[in-house]
Amino acid sequence: MKITLAGFNVDVEILNDIKSKSENISRDLELRNLVNLPEEDLFRIVEHAAETVQEIANKNNLTPEVLSAAYARISRNPQPISEIRQAAREGISRARRSNQQIIFGLGHKSVAEHAVFNFDVVDISRLATEFIQSNRLCSFTEKSQRYVRFEENVYLPAELTDSSLRQRFTAVVHQQFALYKKLVTQIHQHLLKQNPDLSSDESAKHQLENLAGEDARYILPLATYTQFGMTINARALEWMAMKASAHPLREMRDFGEELLKFANKYAPSLVKYTEASDDFKTTSQRIHTYLPETNTPATNRVGQRVRCLSYPKNGDDHLLAMLLFSHSHQPLKSCTKIIKSFAKDRKLSLFKDIMKGLTAHDPVWREFETLNFDFEIILSASAYAQLKRHRMSTQLVQSFNPTLGVVIPNSIKKIGLQESFQSIIEESESIFHQLESQFPTIKEYILTNSHCHRVLLHANARELYHIARLRMDQSAQWEIRDIATEILTAASQQCPLTFSLACGKDTFINLHE
Repeated sequence: MKITLAGFNVDVEILNDIKSKSENISRDLELRNLVNLPEEDLFRIVEHAAETVQEIANKNNLTPEVLSAAYARISRNPQPISEIRQAAREGISRARRSNQQIIFGLGHKSVAEHAVFNFDVVDISRLATEFIQSNRLCSFTEKSQRYVRFEENVYLPAELTDSSLRQRFTAVVHQQFALYKKLVTQIHQHLLKQNPDLSSDESAKHQLENLAGEDARYILPLATYTQFGMTINARALEWMAMKASAHPLREMRDFGEELLKFANKYAPSLVKYTEASDDFKTTSQRIHTYLPETNTPATNRVGQRVRCLSYPKNGDDHLLAMLLFSHSHQPLKSCTKIIKSFAKDRKLSLFKDIMKGLTAHDPVWREFETLNFDFEIILSASAYAQLKRHRMSTQLVQSFNPTLGVVIPNSIKKIGLQESFQSIIEESESIFHQLESQFPTIKEYILTNSHCHRVLLHANARELYHIARLRMDQSAQWEIRDIATEILTAASQQCPLTFSLACGKDTFINLHE
C-alpha cells in the first residue's frame, strides 16, 4: 500500500505571497542576464532567493490549520474575516492552540471540517475499499474495472506468510486472472460478431471492449489491487482513522496509520481521537453473543434480489402536503387536509406543476427527503461497487457469503465458459472455508466480484431519484441497472405519483414530455 498526500487547502494570501516573491526572484535573475552582472552580484541574488525561500519555510503556515483557526474565531470576533485570517497566518502557534481548545476543549468539531486533504491511495485491495468508501463525508474516484484492464497484482495477507495455504491461495488467484484475460478477449470477439456493423467504428469497438471488461471482472478476486483519489476533511479523517484502528483486517489498520502520519505532520491540531477504545473494538464480538449458536447464513431466495421492507403510507399525499407547507404559511396539518380534499386530477395537476421545470440533471425537491424506504438487497460485489457511491443513503452491509450464490454474466454463458467460471468459483470457496477455520478475518480476500452479500438500503425518495437517474440509465452496468429497476418498481407500487418521473437520464426527456 502506498498513500501520498496530493494536496490540502491553504489560505490564498499565503499562495499570493509565495507567487509574488518568486516573481521578484525571477525578475532579478532575468536582470542579471540582461546587464551581465558580475559574479558577486549573482551570488547576492541567489543568496537573497535562498533567504526568501527560508523565510517562507520558517513561517510554518503552509497548513490547512490556518483556515480552520480563522473560521473558528468568526462567531466570537467582531473583526472582518480577512483580518482574522491574517492573524491566523501570522501566528500559527496561537492558531494551533486555538484549534485544540475549540475542537477538543469545547467540542466544536465542525471547525475541523474547514481543513481538506487530498490523498493518492495506491495498491489497496478491492475488499479494503469497501470499508474506506463507505465513509460518507468524503469523495472518491477509483480506477474502474469496467474501463481499465487489470494485471495480476493482489494483496497477500501477512497471515499467510508462513502458512501452507499461501501456495494454494496464490495458485487460485493465478487461475482467476488467467480466466479473466481469456474472458476479456472472447467476450469482446463475441460482441464484435454480434455487432458486425460496429467493427469499423473505433469508438464503438472501444465501447464493446469496455463491455467485455465489465463482465470479465466478475471472476477477479477481492484481493485485487486498485487505486483511488480521496478528498476528505480533517473531522472525517479522524473518524475514518479511529474506525480503521479497530478493523479486523491488518490492511485497514495500516491504512489508518498511514493517514495519521500526514495528518499529524500537516495539521496536528485538528486530529486527536484516533485510537478506538477496547469496548469499541469488541462491539461485534459482544453482539454475536446474542445470536443463536447455529448462526447458519441464510441462502438467497431464488429470483428475489430486492425486498421492500418498509415504505411511507399515503406517501403521495404526504409529499404533496410537504410541498404545500414549504410554499405557504399554513401548518402541516392544514396542508394535509387540503391535499386530502383534492380529487385525483387536481393532485396530478399539482405534481405536474411541481416537476415541470426539472431537467434530467436536476435533483428533485428537498421535500422528497421526507419519504423513507427500506430495502433488503442481495447483489454481487460488482454491483455493490456502484450502489455504495450513493452515500447519502444509509447502507448496512453484511460480509460476503458464498451461501448467497454468485452472479454469472450472460455473456460468459454465451461464449461457453460458464463451467470454467464455476470451477474456479468452487475452488475459491473451498479456500474460503479453509481460511474460515484458520484465519477467519482474511477469508473474503479469495472471493470474487461475482460473490454476493446482503445489504440493507435505507433511502429517501430524493436519493432514490438520484439512484434512478444514474443506475437505470442505458449506460449503467447491467446488474446495477436491474437492481435499481427493481428498487424503483417496488417504490413506485407504493407511491406511483411520487416516482412517476423516476427513470434513467436517457429516457427522462420523453417521459417528462
